Amino acid sequence: MKINELTDSQIHSLDRVKDDWLAHGLATGPADRAEAEAGVADAYRAAGLEPPALCIWLDSPMAGAIGAWMLAGPEGPRPRGEGHVRAQVDAQIRAQADAQNRGRSVTGTGDRVWTWGRDQAGELVRDRVRDQISDHVVEQVRVLLREEFGGRAGAADEHQVWAQILDRVHSDGFGERVRDHVRAQVRDQLGTEIPRSIPGQHDVEWLAAWDYFRAHWSVAEADRLGGIMRVARSAGRWWPFEHAVILTERPTTLHRDDQGRPHRETGPAIAYRDGFAVWSWHGVRLPREPGRTRPTINRTGYDFESDALVVRTDYSDDEAWRAVVDLLNQPDGQSEVGTHVVDDRAFSGASPDEVVLSTLAGEPGLEAVFLADAATMKGDHTLLAVSTRCEELDDEIDGDNAEELGREFRLPPPLVNLVHVNLAIGHSDFWGFAYEAAHDPDNILRL
Repeated sequence: MKINELTDSQIHSLDRVKDDWLAHGLATGPADRAEAEAGVADAYRAAGLEPPALCIWLDSPMAGAIGAWMLAGPEGPRPRGEGHVRAQVDAQIRAQADAQNRGRSVTGTGDRVWTWGRDQAGELVRDRVRDQISDHVVEQVRVLLREEFGGRAGAADEHQVWAQILDRVHSDGFGERVRDHVRAQVRDQLGTEIPRSIPGQHDVEWLAAWDYFRAHWSVAEADRLGGIMRVARSAGRWWPFEHAVILTERPTTLHRDDQGRPHRETGPAIAYRDGFAVWSWHGVRLPREPGRTRPTINRTGYDFESDALVVRTDYSDDEAWRAVVDLLNQPDGQSEVGTHVVDDRAFSGASPDEVVLSTLAGEPGLEAVFLADAATMKGDHTLLAVSTRCEELDDEIDGDNAEELGREFRLPPPLVNLVHVNLAIGHSDFWGFAYEAAHDPDNILRL
């Protein structure tokens, strides 16, 4: 008889593989450089490429991103911090160039170093080394699931089991959170787009799935990901070029809360030995080191889904504020309007980041907070909607058609409850509303 879900034994095996990969994702301290470089060689061979002749090691994902930007043939605005990383990359290219030419220096000036390095590097080959092989694994897995679980129900059973496996390996979400946090922090600090990388140790969810299929289902195509797995067990994020590779160290520290989310109340949740760091509050990335001086906002007694959080930060016009509150409490004709208004002079002059931090301290799950600032007390009384999720707005961050949006937009008071409810129930995301507002000449959401 055909079944349409994993057996208890299969689930146990999957959980063992997932836990093993989670341990690699949590690993801190120096990379095993020899093992990582051997894994790179395996990954290149699996993709039909010669192993890279040039291996460059850098101390953090930020340094790696700058190095990759340099080797890719820098275009557009220079990333912040380029000078410091350039010296490290320059020294390694020079040493390896001289070694490959048996001690005869081919790199006199800095320009010659980079000409040689870029000639050696070639094009980025991430798609060939990872994505194309992963796609083949997915195809083979789907065929296997269809044969094993198909029966007359066919595709329905196949998709059900596939979803069960992916839900299981993604249940913790740790690797994805760290991967997104680090990528977004790098982008924020460098101020420019960066070449796409392979996440290394923080690709844990997908690697757990592929490793499970390789070890327990004999999916032959997954063996071709053995090199990528070898690197992930040994090092951090990396950038593969045709004839060169940039590899990075693992974090020196990584802190989590009791639900496994990146979190630290004082100091960075994730830190690297060159000083690059990521701050996170219960899984929500903060744009910079928090300096919380405003009180925690207590949401006790307010409904998570129906009561929008509005914080007054301007106290210049009490009459205008009363008008704002009246507009917030006007019925919308569709549902009961709920608003949690914080009218506390402790928030006078507070920045959006300060309000976000006070919000997250009281309710980490809240998607957005609405500020009644100085602009709110004038004109149409528009409020400032602020996302508590820094990384949420990096939509299609690696895509060719990425659109960079701010974390804030303005909206009239009657829309506050509508936006909050749609975010709280997961019907919409902040990015969608920000996108609509970005196409208004005044950056105001008008629905």
